[in-house]
Amino acid sequence: MDRAVLLSKLRDIVTTDPTAVVGEEFVLTHKNWDSMAILSALLVIEEVAGLQMEGEPLAGCRCVKEVLDAVETEWQRVNESAAGQQ
Repeated sequence: MDRAVLLSKLRDIVTTDPTAVVGEEFVLTHKNWDSMAILSALLVIEEVAGLQMEGEPLAGCRCVKEVLDAVETEWQRVNESAAGQQ
């Protein structure tokens, strides 16, 4: 999973300001992290990381870092599960 690419694509979801600096500490609010933003994030996650996630783990995220961490946790879980099946 490329965390930098995912961060870049999440920036496009959580802000419409092309000059905004969105780092991992960027705070998510009800204005920029609603159900449509979460759905968009799920599509980006599938595109970038190849993961199909549920929206629930992302719904409670309060900053971009928490979103990235949730994706990374799921990535590790899926890879460990696949390695155990071999």
